[in-house]
Amino acid sequence: MSVETTGQWRDERLYILKSIEELQQEMRRQAQAEAVLKQEQVGRSREDIQAAHDKIRHLETSAASMRMKNWIMTALLSFIGAGLFEAVRWYVGQHK
Repeated sequence: MSVETTGQWRDERLYILKSIEELQQEMRRQAQAEAVLKQEQVGRSREDIQAAHDKIRHLETSAASMRMKNWIMTALLSFIGAGLFEAVRWYVGQHK
C-alpha cells in the first residue's frame, strides 16, 4: 500500500480511517469465505458419514441374509445326510 499524503492532519486521518475500513471489509470477506468453506466441509463430512452408515447397514443386512442361507443349507444337508444314512442302513439290513 503506498502512502501519499498532503501533509495535512485531517487528510492523513481520513486516509487511515479509509484504510482501516478497507481492512475490516477484507477481514469480513475472508471470514465469510471461510464460513462458506467450513459449511461445505461439514456438509461433505456429513455425506461421507451417512454413506458409511448406509454401507454398514447394507453389509449387516447381507450378513444376516447369508447366515439365514447358511442355516437353511446346513439343515437341508443334514436332512439329506440323515436320509442317505437311513437308506444305506436299510439297504445293508435287507441284504444281510
